[in-house]
Amino acid sequence: MTAGDELRKRRIALGKTQQEVADEVFVTRQTISKWELGKSEPDFISAELLRKALQLPTPKKEAVWMKQPKNWLGLVVFGIMFLPFRMGWVQIKKYQQYSVVRFVIVPAVIVLYALYMYSLKVEVFYVILALTIIAYMGTSYYFQQREE
Repeated sequence: MTAGDELRKRRIALGKTQQEVADEVFVTRQTISKWELGKSEPDFISAELLRKALQLPTPKKEAVWMKQPKNWLGLVVFGIMFLPFRMGWVQIKKYQQYSVVRFVIVPAVIVLYALYMYSLKVEVFYVILALTIIAYMGTSYYFQQREE
């Protein structure tokens, strides 16, 4: 029995028409028909909505797979987002003994960052400022603990 046959069997067992299922999944009736006939397969979001509409259990393999992208997404987003800051911090620490770095370059970067932030909407400015402070405090604490 194919997956499409199982979808049709479950839909009929629940007493739903293709149109009713299509309305719950936000697709056309023809799309439901194609899935049942095996001519196409639903994308991830449609499959999840279809699973809920037909009250199907989540397979164990998919349940584990669905948790992984969140971890990878966070790692990639925050890794890419904070990498320039970390690289800049390493370079500043490397040349911190030079007064031009401490009294010209670092303040200039801070001023440019603040001017850019201020050009945003005021609400966005305060949110990003708070996130920046939290990120700075967190990374400072983390790297201070690693150095000890």
